[in-house]
Amino acid sequence: MKIFIQLLLVTLLLISNLSCSQLEPADWAIGSWTGTASAGQEQTAIRINVREVAPEIVVDIDLLDLGVIGIPTRDPVITENTLELAIPSDSGLQPVLLERQTENLLTGTWSETGKVDARLRLQSTDLFTLPSEQRLTSQGDAGSLGLSVIMPENTSPPLAGVVFVHGSGPEARDASRYAAIRLAESGIASAFFDKRGVGESTGNWQDADFNELASDVLAVTETFAATTGLSMNQIGFIATSQGGWVAPLAASMTDELGFLITISGPATTPKEEGHWNVVRELRLAGFAEAVVSRADAIMDLWDLGIMQDGDFSEYIQALNAARNEDWFAQTSMERIYSTDLPEWFINWYQPVMNFDPMPYLADLDMPMLAIQGDQDEEQPWDRTADLLESLAQAGNDISIYIYNNVNHAMRLINPDGTSPRWPGRPTDFYDRQINFILESVD
Repeated sequence: MKIFIQLLLVTLLLISNLSCSQLEPADWAIGSWTGTASAGQEQTAIRINVREVAPEIVVDIDLLDLGVIGIPTRDPVITENTLELAIPSDSGLQPVLLERQTENLLTGTWSETGKVDARLRLQSTDLFTLPSEQRLTSQGDAGSLGLSVIMPENTSPPLAGVVFVHGSGPEARDASRYAAIRLAESGIASAFFDKRGVGESTGNWQDADFNELASDVLAVTETFAATTGLSMNQIGFIATSQGGWVAPLAASMTDELGFLITISGPATTPKEEGHWNVVRELRLAGFAEAVVSRADAIMDLWDLGIMQDGDFSEYIQALNAARNEDWFAQTSMERIYSTDLPEWFINWYQPVMNFDPMPYLADLDMPMLAIQGDQDEEQPWDRTADLLESLAQAGNDISIYIYNNVNHAMRLINPDGTSPRWPGRPTDFYDRQINFILESVD
């Protein structure tokens, strides 16, 4: 797994478990150190923050080009001229060693999986402080929803407001903090919350359908409006991945919303989205559409097994029959379409599998921006773009923007399909959203 995924997981799971070091002799290091990490031909912006939390210090890292902030570190050690720390990841601890060259300059190394593969050069800057974050609670159908609100510091009242809508899985609020900070710099307030059953939110996301998740979004939106004083038509959603299904449902629960942005959000059913990984693999391998249809029919039998409460007998028979066909080894079908599924997944997927977002998208009475990447490995971006274009041609206020060489996570990949050491976002990724928001509520 590449480093940005490792670091994001660490941010979400370990943010409350920072290791500390004693203050002495750390005084010289306290502050922010901003510069670059370089590996081969790659370079990324990095900021290391050394904070005094008396009687100890804590160290966290921001990877600015990756849109990740507040990465906790382990076991910081500061001597008269060195700063050592370790970044936890799913491949193990990644040591960073920095040496003090002058009063304002640190240089050193960042090692991944036992090898030195990045060089650091950092200048002393004022300590970076996060914008003021108000932690609140909203009441949803499943109980309490823990949320945070970030207000712009130099724009009062805010020009607009955003509620972030989760992707799939147990997503905590921390995943949206960097984006919220970028919006605040442009006068836009944000609310981001823990999905039900995660962090400070009660309930269980594993037994919540899209309607229930949408009701959570609307509950947070109402709390956000009351907290900020924004009217509902000044507030919109930024929805990522699975949020492309949830956000239109939430928007349908109110006729006052100001705008909608979807990022890698499908306009297809979850069933069609689920087939995309294998379909994409076969097309990239150059197989004819007849082969794609053959694989698609086998995946339909897996879907049938879900609807039959886990009876995958027809799917297993079809899978075995396809093993010796030349296309089979080119796909991850058997790995993705496992029959060893937990009961909760079957119970969750049954009612959402055939959910069609198009009627809700067609009924939207607000501007919508759909951002897609042409290397999306998780959902059929081209089919989604075609469906949304059909709505735009029918008169809906929908803008579609497709980034080249960008995957589902909105990360840049190399033209040959490989991932960079630090897969950043397109340079205008946040500005494009900010401009759209300000134009929508003007």
